[in-house]
Amino acid sequence: MPYVAYADLGTGLLYLKKFEDNEWKKIGKGAVSEGRSLFCDLAISGKVPYMIYIDNSVGNKIVVSKFINDEWVNVGEKGISSGISDYCAIECYNNEPYIAFRDVTAGEKIKVLKFEY
Repeated sequence: MPYVAYADLGTGLLYLKKFEDNEWKKIGKGAVSEGRSLFCDLAISGKVPYMIYIDNSVGNKIVVSKFINDEWVNVGEKGISSGISDYCAIECYNNEPYIAFRDVTAGEKIKVLKFEY
């Protein structure tokens, strides 16, 4: 099933849609992000979409969300990075999300993290 993530031109809020029954349908009632989003990536684990993005509502830090029970919920804390970040990626392996991002305020080093439940 094809998915597309996009930021609204006016608000900058992040949305996700899927192509189903010959039309694009928004996933969730609202936006994925709480603020303007930059750099996003998507991974699907089973039927659960995971999004990683930079959200300006938390100081341009990394946020990871998943869509479960008809709503977007944070995976761990909001603002995972130590400070401003950019260029992020997510992948799921054995139903566990792994993320990578450049942590600008930590010497622009690439960090790779696994969320442990």
